[in-house]
Amino acid sequence: MARQKRKSAAVDFAENRANALNSIDLALDLGNGLTLADYKTKTAALKAKNDTYNSDLSDLDESLNVIQADERTLDDLSARMLAGVGSK
Repeated sequence: MARQKRKSAAVDFAENRANALNSIDLALDLGNGLTLADYKTKTAALKAKNDTYNSDLSDLDESLNVIQADERTLDDLSARMLAGVGSK
């Protein structure tokens, strides 16, 4: 079963806020280090981390599928080994 992918409400909110702030001024600077450019940069960085996390989950899901297939194969082999011993 695939793991639940993570969604970030903070990223969604920040992207909507940044879009709204664009209508005020594309180079908005509110002082004290509060700039629209920095806001967008931090939003994009968190979005990238979230995307990487979700990609890693997909890789883990694939690894788990491989392990489970190998377990089924090994279980079958174990049963065949036991049956083989019984017939000897």
